[in-house]
Amino acid sequence: MKVNFKTILLTLNNEPIQMPSEGQSTCQLCGHIEKPEDLTLEKVAIISLFNAKQDEPGDKKLERYVLAQRIKQHPTVELSSEDITFIRKEVATAYGPLIYGRVSEILDPEEIKKLTPNVEVSEE
Repeated sequence: MKVNFKTILLTLNNEPIQMPSEGQSTCQLCGHIEKPEDLTLEKVAIISLFNAKQDEPGDKKLERYVLAQRIKQHPTVELSSEDITFIRKEVATAYGPLIYGRVSEILDPEEIKKLTPNVEVSEE
């Protein structure tokens, strides 16, 4: 399956999820982000892939690295079903329901359709 990793992840109100840009932070008092950046599937996937456990074997860490490198170097990547399952599993570990749900909509829309048969799923 070809996946566009530049896809922007959306809130439940279908607005881009904002995050601080590199080197920026969020105001502790009001939550304001000085220079917001849209959260993309690329960022979420790479962060999730780099959340390896310390005791994970080196060959598995290398697989994570190679997959993250493919995602970073190419906006659209051909993924195997194993890659999709692996990325979804890692995102589920690293993020909450909103991010995991949005990633699942992109990587496995058929699974979402099974769970929500009468709800239209956005496929951007």
